[in-house]
Amino acid sequence: MGADHGIGVPQGVPPVYVGEDQLDRPTTPDEARAAVRAAVTRKTDAIKLWLDDFQGQKLVKMKPEIYKAVIEEAHLHNLKVFAHIYYLQDAKDLIRAGVDILGHGVRDKQVEKEFIDLLKQHNTVYIPTLGVDESFYLFALHPELLNAPEVKEALNPEQQKGSRNNSTARHLKRGKLDLRPTGRIPKLCFVAGRKWVLVLTQGQSQCVFPVMQSAGNWNCWLRRV
Repeated sequence: MGADHGIGVPQGVPPVYVGEDQLDRPTTPDEARAAVRAAVTRKTDAIKLWLDDFQGQKLVKMKPEIYKAVIEEAHLHNLKVFAHIYYLQDAKDLIRAGVDILGHGVRDKQVEKEFIDLLKQHNTVYIPTLGVDESFYLFALHPELLNAPEVKEALNPEQQKGSRNNSTARHLKRGKLDLRPTGRIPKLCFVAGRKWVLVLTQGQSQCVFPVMQSAGNWNCWLRRV
């Protein structure tokens, strides 16, 4: 299953340089709709958008009129929309706008009953990716894991170097803070009878890789139910 290019905005997330044929960055609702239609011609399975600023970096966030146009156009073509999120308010706004799937967890604050109720009312699927947040500090607590055969085989030299560099107090603090609110949500969803999904994500971090995420997601969830 693929989500084609993905849709962001100029000077926004993801903050990487890519070719024009690799990522769409519309500036108007019409351009957003056109990006979705173009993805349809390429036989995409779904549409992905980013609504984030990577924890307060000087990045432009997608405006409501853009993501609403993306969601509306995708639904006209019977496509589901995944949204990369971080903040609780953004998650709630996207649910109200009709997004189908939230990718990553709410990490800026604890969720409240209103959020769980919105998930139920709109039948929104939630993907917490707990292993991602844990991976930001896991190697700081357990550097010996980098020597495990399963990990060494999964990492190229650059990733091994990046993982060791990520074993810092800054990443330890950020990862634990991010996991605190999102770690509660699978249990809340489970109790409320909501859908949440175990999914792996590579992202742009040197310390995020599938072999650890799979175990990390399950372990994080099991510790919280």
